[in-house]
Amino acid sequence: MSEVKENEKIPTGKLPTKFTLTVRALVGGYLLYTSYELIDSLASGEPKEKVFFAIAMIAFTIIGIVLLFLSGKSLIKGKYQGGAMDAGDQND
Repeated sequence: MSEVKENEKIPTGKLPTKFTLTVRALVGGYLLYTSYELIDSLASGEPKEKVFFAIAMIAFTIIGIVLLFLSGKSLIKGKYQGGAMDAGDQND
């Protein structure tokens, strides 16, 4: 990993924990899985249900991708308490 410049570091109080980021990533993955599982429900069912399932699939997919991307990016860059970008307790 490359060195993080001192001015890029963030005070500890403004950073999530590594556990929180991991849970967010898992939730994002679960939402993508749930979206995939809704495909069968979309294929069979009443027209009103199809609209509901399509909306749910789109929402779950978008939210899941965003959660996975942002959490993964923060985990990789070390943007969590105790990570590479943690500046410790600093008073602004």
